[in-house]
Amino acid sequence: MSSGNIEISSLKQYLELKAQNAVFDGQSYLFWEYCRLLKEIKPDYFLLENVVMAKKWEDIITNSLGVSPIKINSSLLSAQNRPRLYWTNIKGVRQPKDKNIVLDDILCENADTKDVSYCLTVQRCLPKLIVKYGYIPERFNAYNASEIKNKACTLSRGSMITSSCATLLFAKVESGVHTVKNGILDGQYKTFLKDGKYNIRKLNITEIERLQNLPDGYTDLPNISEQKRTEMIGNAWTVDIISHIFSYMRTKENGN
Repeated sequence: MSSGNIEISSLKQYLELKAQNAVFDGQSYLFWEYCRLLKEIKPDYFLLENVVMAKKWEDIITNSLGVSPIKINSSLLSAQNRPRLYWTNIKGVRQPKDKNIVLDDILCENADTKDVSYCLTVQRCLPKLIVKYGYIPERFNAYNASEIKNKACTLSRGSMITSSCATLLFAKVESGVHTVKNGILDGQYKTFLKDGKYNIRKLNITEIERLQNLPDGYTDLPNISEQKRTEMIGNAWTVDIISHIFSYMRTKENGN
């Protein structure tokens, strides 16, 4: 028996519907191409991932593929919160056992904890990562370096004004290079950080790779910028989640 699988990872903004005929609009034509390929190729296995969405959109995908999704959060096997829906004809897929990986587990020991260039032009900046502790302005969140025993949130593609935005790690120190006074960071940005001096840095590219269970340097390719690498990682699947799902494919073939 020959085995095959095809995949597509579509994004939330693609799931808008045309009111007049209730079909997906925009780049969601990729989904219908996916359906067409399923019918033409007839693979032994297929897998589709998407964000958690309104039930009516979910039902359209479910009815088109003929299988119900399983919701799995990447937090079970990685240091990020990333709830996703997976539609597959691989039978019997269950929730993976929680490995209890937290943000502290994926940080680089030799990472520079001093000031780095960071993007806080957040009015139009979609975050790469969102974390639970501390909140630097509107849609750009930060994580207290002394409270990193939890998960980072969803890693996803975003659009930035200046640079690639990612989770900020911050530590309140007397000699910090950034100042919060009266709820304003560096005299410009509203923040919920308490007044004081801070050192701030973004997660580096290696740490971002680790959030998706990728080997260090996996996306380090010629002529690919760090911003593009971050986008690629955000568009990717969480490796260990996919490995977990595929493990049931082997079980089926072995008859166990």
